[in-house]
Amino acid sequence: MELIGYSKCSTCQQVKKELEARGYNFTFRDYTKDVLTKSEIAELYKLSKLEIKKLFNTNGKIYKENNYKDQINTMSIDHALELLAKNPMLIKRPIVKNGDEVFISKKVILDKYL
Repeated sequence: MELIGYSKCSTCQQVKKELEARGYNFTFRDYTKDVLTKSEIAELYKLSKLEIKKLFNTNGKIYKENNYKDQINTMSIDHALELLAKNPMLIKRPIVKNGDEVFISKKVILDKYL
């Protein structure tokens, strides 16, 4: 299992602590230091079975400053993946990748694993 997020994110830290407390074996990947490639993000997208906009951190500064809210519904998947690869802080966090399953957001992860 891999927990993907930002080490300074309090939500990521909470999920990490909860998973550790329950004895889950996982690695933590800080995507600001070990940047996800476009192909890795594409795999997460595919495995998550979510709409591409669910991979975006809609509360983030970059998302708001660039008015992606107005663009996301008409944006191509390829363009969205490019944006996420170039700007890791656009990626919704935390993410758990466990084999062929991907879960995004604290609530979804905790509902699945706790």
